[in-house]
Amino acid sequence: MLAKLNPWVSALLFLAGAIILMDLSFLLVEPLVDHEAAQLALAALVIIPPLLGISYGLDADSCPTKTLSLRSLLSVETVKSLKYSAPMLVCLVLAVFFHSSEDILIGGWVSYLVGNLLHSCIIEELIFRSTLLRLFERRYSFLRAAVFSGMLFGLMHLNKAFVAKTDAQFNFALLRVCVSCASGVILAVLYKAHRYNLWVPVIFHFVINGIGFFGASDSSTGMLVHLTGMLVSFAWILSEHYRAMSVAGAIK
Repeated sequence: MLAKLNPWVSALLFLAGAIILMDLSFLLVEPLVDHEAAQLALAALVIIPPLLGISYGLDADSCPTKTLSLRSLLSVETVKSLKYSAPMLVCLVLAVFFHSSEDILIGGWVSYLVGNLLHSCIIEELIFRSTLLRLFERRYSFLRAAVFSGMLFGLMHLNKAFVAKTDAQFNFALLRVCVSCASGVILAVLYKAHRYNLWVPVIFHFVINGIGFFGASDSSTGMLVHLTGMLVSFAWILSEHYRAMSVAGAIK
């Protein structure tokens, strides 16, 4: 049904449904377990199957039931893609020196790892790359589809702007949206260039989120180092894949 509608209508309907599903899943599992990590894991088990079903309905050949397999995770292309995270990891280590010890968020790392991997990474990649990107690709070129799905990905991170109490918090929230939009486009390029292997953008997404978790945001120097690492990684990905995809006709 989604594939037959206008891609923007399909995308907005799907996105609204996914948000409602995520909220309902948390309401469902919250009374069952007390630990936050367990709640996140159980909620993911509720959310992921219907997302996989929708993705399979759009395109069975590139369905994440194949591209999220253990075989795909251990594939050579997945391992090779880890190199793109290296600049961000190096800059993360450097950024630590610009923060005081109490600013480094080391508590609750188990809950973070579960929540980041299952919700912020796997589920968001299923929504924005595996489904929305391919919905837009049915009508538009890959470049436009990547930009459109990236815009929606960025706007999904606008929530903190509404609860900002200071100008600095509001400006940081807007910066977060801009970075998320750019990240969405890069993640789409990784997904397409690696033959719809969803583990590649999931891992890169995981590292991007890790930068924000393990470093504080009160140091302008540290933040600049973080952004530098991201920009270097983004430029590396584009320099390697954009030209190759253009030659192959994947980008029009």
